[in-house]
Amino acid sequence: MTAIIAKRPIQAIVVIISILALAPLLQAENADPNAPQTPERSENTQDSPEQEITPQDDATEFHSKFSDFFDEYVTEAGLVDYDTLRRRRLRLNRLLLTFDEIDRQRYESWPKEDKLAFWINTYNLKTLDIVVRNYPIEASRILTIFWGPYSVRHLGDIWNDYRFVVMDEQFTLAEVERRFFREEFDDPRVFFALTRATMASPPLRNEPYFGYRLDEQLEDQAQ
Repeated sequence: MTAIIAKRPIQAIVVIISILALAPLLQAENADPNAPQTPERSENTQDSPEQEITPQDDATEFHSKFSDFFDEYVTEAGLVDYDTLRRRRLRLNRLLLTFDEIDRQRYESWPKEDKLAFWINTYNLKTLDIVVRNYPIEASRILTIFWGPYSVRHLGDIWNDYRFVVMDEQFTLAEVERRFFREEFDDPRVFFALTRATMASPPLRNEPYFGYRLDEQLEDQAQ
């Protein structure tokens, strides 16, 4: 009698285990065949890669480095605060280094519009740098009669005499103008976007030029 009683708990355990083992099979038989299936997550599933930065996005990021500068030192009317800029010339110097340090392959990957925007921004910032380095301008008494006391023409031929480095290559303002604005890109509207650091020149925008907005910006300047 004792042996029979001892076997019953064991038999009960065996029955429970058998029911648990058959439960998934019974559920599968009774499942709706039209019900959507939830895919199992693979242990090797990897997160989707981040979206790659396009050349245009890369160029836009580069041009954006100059946004705060133009906004802070150039008014909406196109006037430059040379007094303040002269005291903070180191900030301008750091910005100018970006033109020298940029990799040429990176530049070559950009769309045509961003390349042109690059050279417009380069030209304008280099012109401001020339004025800041000679500010306040010492005017000749005789030439003041013809040019006024604040004309950059008192500094000599700034378009040919001052040299600067961009992507490990030396340029003058005149060379940039000839090589890129007249030959490679040849868009007459560009000359409405270039500052001559004079009251007679087109107003300087208080923002950098961007490839994706270049047509809009040049049209606005040409009006």
